[in-house]
Amino acid sequence: TYNDLLKNRENAVRTQNSADSDKLLHLDEQISVCSSHIKELQEAISAGQKAAFTTDCVLSKLDNAEAWGTWDILGGGLLSTAVKHGNLDDAQSYITELQMDLRHFNTELTDVHVNTDDFLRFADYFFDGIFADLAVQKRIKQSKEQVQGIKTEIESVLEELERMLDEEQHLKETLQSEIEDVLVE
Repeated sequence: TYNDLLKNRENAVRTQNSADSDKLLHLDEQISVCSSHIKELQEAISAGQKAAFTTDCVLSKLDNAEAWGTWDILGGGLLSTAVKHGNLDDAQSYITELQMDLRHFNTELTDVHVNTDDFLRFADYFFDGIFADLAVQKRIKQSKEQVQGIKTEIESVLEELERMLDEEQHLKETLQSEIEDVLVE
């Protein structure tokens, strides 16, 4: 088959001491670097997607707490108060998870040279003691807006990572085509 012939030609060229064998070696090195970048980008994207998912969990619990808080204000009684606080406790647990997710995301972003110190610093500051005064509906709404802001920032970084990944994959394909071009000359 064509692939077998190409592989045989590649083996023959690689064993020679020629400009073509040097070019193949150089292209192999570039492909290896691209493959490494692709792996790092995929890891960063995965970490960002996990953090974005956790923000959705926080927002869901805050939405529930807000709804039950409204009911509580309208005289919902002990049950509505208990459910509201249960949702706030769950949201706090997800926030702890989100802090870990954001730290992991930051580590992965460092590997691909993307800087997000500002939103991560904000997240650490914001999430410290978030529910100390969340018995007030206004504070629940503000918390939701801030978590949504973090989610928006994560999504923006994910878009950039996806763009970088596409570029690396295209570069790798181009380099692989160059190898084939060297072999069929």
